[in-house]
Amino acid sequence: MSLFSYLEGVKRKTAFDRGSEALFFGENSYLLSSHEPFQPYLHPKTPFQVARSNILIRAIVNKRVIERLYLSRAILAEKEGRLGKEEFMREAVLELPFLLLANGEKVYVPFFSRALNRIYAGDYGKMERMPYKRILGEFDSIVVDPFDYWGSALFDSHFTRLVKVAGKDGALAMYDYDAERLHFIAPEGRLEATLPLFDRFLHNPARTHLMRRLEDVGAAYFANDREGFYKALYEGRLLSREALLRYRKIALREGKEGPPLLWEER
Repeated sequence: MSLFSYLEGVKRKTAFDRGSEALFFGENSYLLSSHEPFQPYLHPKTPFQVARSNILIRAIVNKRVIERLYLSRAILAEKEGRLGKEEFMREAVLELPFLLLANGEKVYVPFFSRALNRIYAGDYGKMERMPYKRILGEFDSIVVDPFDYWGSALFDSHFTRLVKVAGKDGALAMYDYDAERLHFIAPEGRLEATLPLFDRFLHNPARTHLMRRLEDVGAAYFANDREGFYKALYEGRLLSREALLRYRKIALREGKEGPPLLWEER
């Protein structure tokens, strides 16, 4: 049994089901049901899966909002002489979530390719012309897998509420405040492991000054520093002595190397 699997059994109950991301999914999941490529994301079972589903929901909302803003309000504003279409759109999209690429481009609809995203990030006039007008309606056939296409960067964007604590060569450690978990995400945008924190044996868990403690865990994970990883979890008061001791006994019983003893046996 891995530490990650063991912690699933001793994790403390969280308020995730009442948190902002779970509520957002509950209120907006119907948007996924109309599109075949998004069907696998309709019934997320874990906090990480909820984060993935919400990325798609926010992307659908972005697509609809940008199209509506440009094809109705921006064109009307220009006709009335109030603002040019481009100027109107620059201001109108300021509050929308996006992924910022290294070259400064913004991605508003991550289930579309980079070329199509340029339409939604400034080349709006193409919405009025064929063949691009077709994507205003049926677009399932041109959807890309956003997690394969954009990789881990999509989780370190305004499309999620996850917080980056460490990274290396495109791999990321992202903290989920609602679920009290660290997600380790591969460069390809797939989940490597998820680490529940604040186990039920940890009395009065401290959640202040959390980021520095999480950074130490993430840095040790990406450095393949096994002892440093356990030390950061224990000394950072993210896992209890009791949980680590119990897991050590399980691991040794299975013939595996358990956590090093980071305390004096009493």
